[in-house]
Amino acid sequence: MLHEFLTSISSRCCPYGRQAGLAAEVAGIAGRRKRHKGAWAHHLTNTQDFIKAQLALADPEKPILLLGAGLCLDVPLAALNAHPAGATLIDAVYPLASRMKCRPFKNIRFQCFDATGFLEKFWGNSTGNPVTPPAIAPIPAGDWGMIISCNMLSQLPLSFAGSPPDGDIEIKLTAVLQLAHMKMLRQAKCPIVLISDYERQETTDIGSDIGSGADTVTIVSAAPHLLPGEPAKEWIWPIAPKGEIGPNTEVSLKVGAWLFSGS
Repeated sequence: MLHEFLTSISSRCCPYGRQAGLAAEVAGIAGRRKRHKGAWAHHLTNTQDFIKAQLALADPEKPILLLGAGLCLDVPLAALNAHPAGATLIDAVYPLASRMKCRPFKNIRFQCFDATGFLEKFWGNSTGNPVTPPAIAPIPAGDWGMIISCNMLSQLPLSFAGSPPDGDIEIKLTAVLQLAHMKMLRQAKCPIVLISDYERQETTDIGSDIGSGADTVTIVSAAPHLLPGEPAKEWIWPIAPKGEIGPNTEVSLKVGAWLFSGS
């Protein structure tokens, strides 16, 4: 708990990021990774390896933009630093751990940025009137050689809805935010790397008596119609082994990795 508290208070945030709970969310991720380092290793390595395998396709004269850098657990910093035009990493939260990791890499820049374009509009709304996200998500201005969306598509609604979303309003808001993100990627004039979970499975043991077993609930975390076809690579991420959210419950995510071209 102390580790998570220190992660939260030492993190820098974009406007309204802390009010939206994103510093606390990043601290929670840091804590879960510390508790389940072995269970997370395959996912983090797969993410880094897929990104590294695509970097040769980026225009060497233009910087790479990576969205969803967070704690930089799944970000291949050395490979991005080696890109001739460098790389810009963005996230709504810039943790101290990421600042320390990025420090040796002079060709990498980290920018606190709201990739939903909705934090201030939602959390700064004092009128009580409904507000809606932008139809196309924003990105920092620039001529990018490649854009990488790194394990963030399913996480975009966390400041505005539950995980999974609860009720029609949260479900609709989740869909709008994810659609806006995908529209932004598809309109970019460069190669796109997308890595995201798209299905969540929660399994609970229900006892050892005759007729008992395990109860599994499957929830879509990124709508199939938003995704660019079949993934080039996919794997399972045991994000919450037994004991994390309950003694008999475990949660795993199906993760896909895609490479496609923007407009």
